[in-house]
Amino acid sequence: MSLTTRMTAFALAALAAVLIGFSLTLYVLAWSHLHRHDDERLIAAMETLSAAVEVNPDGVEWEANVRQMRVGRDEPDEAIRWVIVADAGAVVDRAPGLNDAELQDLLASRSPRDWKYGQSRVQHHELGSVPIAPEKHRWLDITAAVPLAPTRAALRWLALSLTGISGAIWLLALPTSRWVCRRALRPVRAMAAQADAMRAVDRGSRLEVAPTADELAALGHAFNGLLDRLDESYERQRRFTGDASHQLRTPLAALLIQVEVALRQPRPVEEYRRVLERVHRQGQNLTQIVEMLLFLARADAEALPAELETVDLTDWLPGYLSRWSQYPRAADLHIEAAGCCHVRVQPPMLGQLLDNLIDNAFKYSQPGSPVTLQLNVDGRSTKLAVEDHGDGIAAEDLPLVFEPFYRSERARKLDRPGVGLGLSVALRIARLFGGTLTAHSQVGEGSRFELTLPIAESPAEDDRPAAVETPSTAATAN
Repeated sequence: MSLTTRMTAFALAALAAVLIGFSLTLYVLAWSHLHRHDDERLIAAMETLSAAVEVNPDGVEWEANVRQMRVGRDEPDEAIRWVIVADAGAVVDRAPGLNDAELQDLLASRSPRDWKYGQSRVQHHELGSVPIAPEKHRWLDITAAVPLAPTRAALRWLALSLTGISGAIWLLALPTSRWVCRRALRPVRAMAAQADAMRAVDRGSRLEVAPTADELAALGHAFNGLLDRLDESYERQRRFTGDASHQLRTPLAALLIQVEVALRQPRPVEEYRRVLERVHRQGQNLTQIVEMLLFLARADAEALPAELETVDLTDWLPGYLSRWSQYPRAADLHIEAAGCCHVRVQPPMLGQLLDNLIDNAFKYSQPGSPVTLQLNVDGRSTKLAVEDHGDGIAAEDLPLVFEPFYRSERARKLDRPGVGLGLSVALRIARLFGGTLTAHSQVGEGSRFELTLPIAESPAEDDRPAAVETPSTAATAN
């Protein structure tokens, strides 16, 4: 079933519900009004008949002829039936034209479906204690009936009219609503046709969005935004693949050249050993590059740690820094920590992140200059920063330092080792922990890389360290 058909069916169903509800409401109001009108007619007739009775000290007397009383209307269908019965059971008076059969029905209050009946009694005030005159009575019973046929005929006509009008409106809405739905969905069909015509090679193609500022325009802009993000991701992967190929091709070529030179002629054992040592170092470097590439290329869902652990960074950092104790510049590494800082992380991955940042700080600062690891709490966040006083990063290079394989012109001129993957890995790890990693730097004054993580409420008693695959070295930092 097409969307146009579903929308048309929904619109027609809604219209039918509205028409039925309106018709029922109008019918109930009319029914209540007409029956209330019949009640008012009956009450008015009873009051008129009661007013024609004269109550005297010596009894009650019917004076209809004297007062020339008029009850009800002259139309036969709307004429009110009435009868006056004395205390002895004799009929004192009746409505004009009331035959004997109708009189008996009225006295017995029969045929209630066709008439609405009412009864009242007018009696002497001192019943039984005062003599009653011969031509007068102790009481008079008044019985009146209002015909219901006109009300029922009006209600039947109203029901038929509402049914006919509602049916005509619904039938008229059948083609109209389908035309409106088709016209309203015309932009959707146009966008679907454009999307169907797109091919993988048409990366620059986008949907034409009408400037209507409605939901369909929002859908078109959202789809074009998705295409923009896919195109950006494709372009980033293309650049990543090209850079990775270049970074792997160069050390592989150097390795093969060294092996080929060593195999051209017999050489002493020591020469072979030196060649094998260089090949081994380059092989380790290639392994590290491949591990970094695999980590960066892995999807977010696959790279997310299966289980995070609540860690107090104040207690964890001294143990982590012990791994740098044998480093030549270990004396330059300092830590500044204040308070207790609990975060949810994977300690091995957090260690890899800090390894990359500290290795960069040592690489681009002079021996003897301090490298500080600062830990503090800012509101609901924990900030862990690595700060050096080295060469710094130019303002135009700062937004690009987290791009894979990016190395600034200044870094290449300084001939510092690295392939430009360390900061990319560090940023990826920070995002896996739900945090951010930012860089601040001034040329000639140094750099500051700040990791911001959300504070954990409290350490969980059942936290267990989980083994997570991480890049295994800091040597590939930027």
